[in-house]
Amino acid sequence: VLRPSHIHCLARYILKMVESTAASVVPMSTSGLEVKLRDLKNQSSKHGQALTQKLASSQSGQDLLHIGTSLQSLPSDLHAMLQQLHLVVSSAESSETKYLQQLKDLVQVGMGIRHEQRRVAQAKGCADLYRDIQAAERIVKLDASYRRSNMGLKTSPGEASDVARDDTAAATMNAASVEHVASLERCAHIALAALQELHAYTKATKISVALPKMTDASGNALGNKNVGGSGNSSIPSLKTRLEEDSERAQFLMKLAPRIRRLESDTVISLTHRFEQALRTLQRDAQERDQQSDLLMDNIPENQQDTGIQPNTQDPDHSSILTTIGQCMRGLALLDRAKDVENSFARVAIMPLIRPKMYIGRLDEGGPRGECAGLASLLEELSQTIATAFGPVLKMSESIFNVNDLDSDGRASSQSAVAMDVDLITEGVWVPIVTALMSDTGIKMAIFSPPIAKIFRRNYVTLDDFLRNLAKSLLSTTTEDSPVASVGSLDLYSHKPLPLSQRSIARVQERIYAHGKTEEFTKKWNLKIYFQLRFGDCCNRLNIAIEKTTKAGWSADVFSGTGADANDGGGGGSRMDAFSLSLFKELYDILTTFWRPDVVLKPLTNTFLRGSAQLLGRTLSFLEDGLEGKVIFGETNDAQSGNESETNAVGSLQYPNITSYNWGESELDVACVTWELSVLDRILQEGFVPL
Repeated sequence: VLRPSHIHCLARYILKMVESTAASVVPMSTSGLEVKLRDLKNQSSKHGQALTQKLASSQSGQDLLHIGTSLQSLPSDLHAMLQQLHLVVSSAESSETKYLQQLKDLVQVGMGIRHEQRRVAQAKGCADLYRDIQAAERIVKLDASYRRSNMGLKTSPGEASDVARDDTAAATMNAASVEHVASLERCAHIALAALQELHAYTKATKISVALPKMTDASGNALGNKNVGGSGNSSIPSLKTRLEEDSERAQFLMKLAPRIRRLESDTVISLTHRFEQALRTLQRDAQERDQQSDLLMDNIPENQQDTGIQPNTQDPDHSSILTTIGQCMRGLALLDRAKDVENSFARVAIMPLIRPKMYIGRLDEGGPRGECAGLASLLEELSQTIATAFGPVLKMSESIFNVNDLDSDGRASSQSAVAMDVDLITEGVWVPIVTALMSDTGIKMAIFSPPIAKIFRRNYVTLDDFLRNLAKSLLSTTTEDSPVASVGSLDLYSHKPLPLSQRSIARVQERIYAHGKTEEFTKKWNLKIYFQLRFGDCCNRLNIAIEKTTKAGWSADVFSGTGADANDGGGGGSRMDAFSLSLFKELYDILTTFWRPDVVLKPLTNTFLRGSAQLLGRTLSFLEDGLEGKVIFGETNDAQSGNESETNAVGSLQYPNITSYNWGESELDVACVTWELSVLDRILQEGFVPL
């Protein structure tokens, strides 16, 4: 097989032969040279035939033969050919340079046109934005002059001229307040759009200043090296990205003070309209209460109704609700949801809480310090808020509660999702719980009463109020709004959607998840309540054990009422199953410990541990008797020290019995064993009520 190395060796051999021949050339005659030439041609022909045979015997050699045939067509004078080609190539290069420069000029012109088109579009956008800002400023200024005129203040000359130019709108502003508040909501949209664009350009400017410019090896900025210039190997294109334009950013930076002033003025106007509408609703609620009181005086007691409900079909009432919805949406757009909640709490809820939240009202209907009027106070407060502002709370939930559904329309499983505006939690619950915890006297009377019964009643009352707060505020029945006719203003008014039970449950979850609720829960010292209840039970059991030790098993130590809470209305009482008075007292103590009016659900595990301790105390007394450590009829030193205290609470006059160890009496042991078996059966049958 002929390999390239063989060809190289053959070429070197021929070259050496030529060199040796050239070195041995001597002057010869013409005939001699001709003979030498024929010899060389013959040798060349022989070597060529040998080379061709070797090349034909391999694939690589055959390829070289094809190349050889093409090389035979080349002219003999390659230098002349290169000189001619040089002229053609030079002409092509000059033409390419000329056309490339023309293309660059065209691209530069096209980029300039694109730049101007972008400037035109940005100029139109800036003009539209500027017109919107001017219109919004005019509306806000008109609202400010209207507020000053209502408060009896003089209007500045500039504002007076603006109002004079738009006296028609000023004259109809009060009559068409819904349209005006809709204009204020539109001002909020304009301010929001301007602020977002301003923030975006400001952020982009900061990023461009912070990042260094990226350049290539030639020093050209990356991303723009296709546009114009010389020495660039790439072809310019009209698809090249335009350079960043700062004209719109400069325009917005000049308008930044006006934009922020428009935002603050719009917030002031919307807040004023929102509070004004809330005061109107509150005034209407007071008038309805007065009318209801007058009607109650003239109607027999058996025919009295709960009161006059607000008529949602009243055009004035509907326009007020629409105004409130527009104000809340506008303020929420400008990220002022906290202002909405604070204004609602300050203007609507606190005036209802302050007149009712005092010590005398808490003790109404009972002795001082027992908080007998707490339940009626909370019920009255909840009913008053629901009657006056229930439609507002429903509307707020229907506007801002968009978390019940996922993107595909299915019910969301996420709970306690925060909303933009949460009037029930921040506007109603927080003011109420703040009023309960801020006043020292009210706080001590509710959260720290010295009597266990009062403590539990206060806890249960407030727990029920908190658990049913969302339902009591959102479940009020109101009349359906009529269908608005075409051309009527009510057609564009907001109609709150009906709230489902799931939505109300979500509201309740938000109330429980609030930080103020956690603070409210920590105010209850439930351990003290358990200690009070457990201390009473331990005192009863110790007295019963002491009496039994002095008078024996026949002593009457039962101090309960005899009622069994676990009978369930069945035939006989479980108490009758016991024969010894000590075990009756123990069972009554345990059932009293677990009565519904004693136990608290958060303390279930603690009460269970206390029941086990009471049983352990009784079993320890029985074990000591069986071991002879307790002798009936004797008085220990520790017991004699408490004898006066025991007699002070009305203990029995114990009969004189002979001291004995009941563990040695078969009859006593049998009776105690029977009582323990009865107690064990009762405990296994389900002693703790579920």
